[in-house]
This record gives sequence, C-alpha cells and structure tokens, in this order.
Amino acid sequence: MDSTILEKRLARERAARSEAERLLESKSAELYESGQELRKTAEELVLQSSQLSAILDSALAGMCLADKDRKIVRANAYVHRVFGYGADELCGRSLHDIFDIGYIKSVQAIGFESASLSDRTGDEVEGYAKDGSVVPIELSASEMFLDDQRYTLWIFHDITKRKAQEAEREQLEEDLRQAQKLEALGILASGVAHEINTPVQFIGDNLRFLEDAFSELFAEIGAAGGDDTVADGDDAPPREADGNTGTDSSEVDYFASEVPEAIQQSLDGVSRIAEIVAAVREFSHPGTKEKSPLNINTAVQSTVTLSTNHWKYVADLNTDFEENLPEVMCVPGEFNQVILNLIVNAAQAIEGLEASEKGAITVRTKCIGDQVEVTVSDTGGGIPSHVQSKMFDPFFTTKDVGKGTGQGLSLVHAIVVKKHGGTISFRTEEGVGTSFFVRWPIGAGEETRNVA
Repeated sequence: MDSTILEKRLARERAARSEAERLLESKSAELYESGQELRKTAEELVLQSSQLSAILDSALAGMCLADKDRKIVRANAYVHRVFGYGADELCGRSLHDIFDIGYIKSVQAIGFESASLSDRTGDEVEGYAKDGSVVPIELSASEMFLDDQRYTLWIFHDITKRKAQEAEREQLEEDLRQAQKLEALGILASGVAHEINTPVQFIGDNLRFLEDAFSELFAEIGAAGGDDTVADGDDAPPREADGNTGTDSSEVDYFASEVPEAIQQSLDGVSRIAEIVAAVREFSHPGTKEKSPLNINTAVQSTVTLSTNHWKYVADLNTDFEENLPEVMCVPGEFNQVILNLIVNAAQAIEGLEASEKGAITVRTKCIGDQVEVTVSDTGGGIPSHVQSKMFDPFFTTKDVGKGTGQGLSLVHAIVVKKHGGTISFRTEEGVGTSFFVRWPIGAGEETRNVA
C-alpha cells in the first residue's frame, strides 16, 4: 500500500480520536456540572424538608395527615405532645385512636367537596390521649390529593386551658350574680322589715283588743251566771238582769261586731307575713344551677311582693298576667334576679323625676310562639338617645357616683341572652317612659349572643 495513503488514514484516525477525547472531556464536564446541580438540589430538598418539619413541629396547632383508610401517615410534634405519644408511635395508627370517631364519620359523610363542610370546621370534640384521658379539642378537616391518592388533613387546637378559663369565668359571673342578689336583698331588707312590721303591729293590737274584750265578756257572763238562780229553791223564778249583775247587751253587740273583724284582720296579717317570707325565701335561696320548669306568673308575683317597699312610695304597680302560661325552662334564681333588677330600675327612673304625684309601673306576661315575654314598663323620664346603645355594657350606669355599679343590666343581659338563649330589648321615649321586653324560650334554650 502506498505510504501516502497510510499517512492520510493515520491522520484521520488521529483526528477522530482527538475529537472523541474532546467530546468525552466535554460530556464529562457536563456530567460533573449536572451532578453538582443534582447534589445542590438534593441538599436544598433536604434543607427544605428539614425546614418544613421544623415549621410543622413548631406550629401551635396539631396537624395530622391520613390516607383514604383513615390511617395516620404523618403527625407533627404538637399531636404527639398533646396525646402523649412518642415521635414514631402514631404513624400507621387509626384516626379513631385520637379523634372522636363519630365526628370523623359525620364530616366524611358530608363530603369534602360539599359547601356544608365549612359549617363543620372548628367544632369542639373529644380527643383521646394515650393514657385514656379525654382532651377537649377544636378540630377541622380538609381534603387533598398527592400522586392521585386521596388524603385528609386534620388540624386541631388543644382547648383545655380555654375550657378551664371559660369555667372560671362562668363561676365568677355566677358569684357576681349571687353577690348582686345578696346586695339587692340588703338594699330591700329595711323595706321587707317594714312590710312585715306593719301587719305584726296590727296583729298585736288586735290580740290585745281580743284579750281585753274576752276578759270583759267573760266577766259579764260570769256575773250573770252567778245570779241566774236564788237560794229559795229550784222552782223559784230567775232574777231580772240589771246593770250591775246582768250582761250589757250593747257591749255584747259591740264585741259581736268587732271580734270577728279583729280575727279576720289578724289572719290577713299572718297571710301577708307568710307571703313576704315565702317571697324572700324563694328569691334568696341559691337554688340549682340547672334549668328547671318555672311558673313565670308565680315567680314574677313573688318578686313584686319582695320589692314592694322599693316602689310603693313612688309608683303604683299593676300586673297583667296571661293565664295558663306554659312553664319555662330556666334557672329560677336567675329569673327572679332579672325581674327584680328591672322593677327596681323602673322605680328609680320614676323616683328620679321627683314628681309630686306617683308614677306607674306595669308588669305583663304573655306567650308569643315558643317564648314567654315579660314586659316591665314605667312612666319615668325615659333613656336619653346618646346612651341607649350602652345600656347593656358592663360598668355603664346613668346613676350618680356611688349609686350604681353598672352591673345590673349587664348581668340581666348575660342571664337572659347568654345563659338562657333569650332576648332582651327596650323601647323608650324621653319624658314618657321606658319598657323592657324580656323573652324566655319555653324549652331549655341555647347560648346565643343575639339581642332583639
């Protein structure tokens, strides 16, 4: 073979090898750069995963991811901490181990695509710790799809502390209501004493009159009985009664007229005292904190009786009770407190006018649908327009310094609206008077914050 041809072939082979080496070097550089980018991406993913885990574990809410079979796939540190499980103890366990199964089923029955689900988020349910204790939680749920697989995310807050604070606040409100009740009794004590003292005085006067009357009457009867016969024999005619030895018919007529009246007055006085004592006992008794059936008309009448001395010098009080009212489920002592506050406020509104004539207070009851309405109206000066929006605010009062705590209507509102699910409103006209309308659900009622 010609050497020239061999040299050309060798040159081509050398050029091809050089090009291959160049391409290999280039591809190696590209692979190295790609490897570096992949390593950097992997490091970033690891960092992001660590950051996400740190965020989830630092969150002040429990987050629990479950698969379609309600098996826990992942749970953050909050979940483990609240329910007392170790870091790896929850994965693979059922949601039913930590959440109320009834709630889980009800939410999933609604369907996560349903608009109704929003109504079920943030519900207060029971959670179950590893040691078997019950943990109050506020739970909500949402749905997601990862790699075409359906998952549910359950988010909750431990509300144990909030529940304890609510219980403490309710106890403080209860103590405040009881303190105000006792304060009201203290204010009315002198009036109650006066109301009892009046019938006691005329009972005493009547008893002394009866004592004197019967002493005289028996003396006259005794004197007359001693002279009915004479010593001459049983057949002798009786002596004629005279002014010294016979019974004075005018005194007998007088006693016959006055004694029954005195006895009746005394009985009326005893009944009045019994009525007042019963009203005091019913009002002041702590009673039960549970709701029970209450005869509204009887309860209102007792409160009217108890507060008599507070309004009788400034107003005439009239009642207009609808007969056969259904009983209302409520806390009796709290109902009495509401009516007393409204009656006392009405009396104070009239007293503030300093009018020469008495005003009027009217208390009405009637049934409206599934509620019983109690209305307390007065002919006071009305409520100024600039303070009407503040009437139920805590510590707000229109009374002079030292004469009002501003807790009366605030507590009335809390009792009626928050505790019994009722409504309270008022209608007022300056210079004419004010009417408060309180509606109590006939049933047990539910807590609400709406005011009619």
